[in-house]
Amino acid sequence: MKIVSPRNGDNFLVYPNSPQQRLELKLAALQEQPVEWWMNGEKLADEGLYWVLRPGSWTLEVRSGEMRDRITFQV
Repeated sequence: MKIVSPRNGDNFLVYPNSPQQRLELKLAALQEQPVEWWMNGEKLADEGLYWVLRPGSWTLEVRSGEMRDRITFQV
């Protein structure tokens, strides 16, 4: 199981006066097991795999049973 988007160390820009900008979260996994997405230690809602870009440093983690992957990125 591996987070494929965003990638570790990515940097994103938020453009002022633009509609809400979203980042698609993508995962490569061999098994069809439920996964949980966490951003800076808070569980993300399970309603889609898009996250609204907000300035800051972010740690994204995905969990499925004992498997985990974690990346960091900047906005």
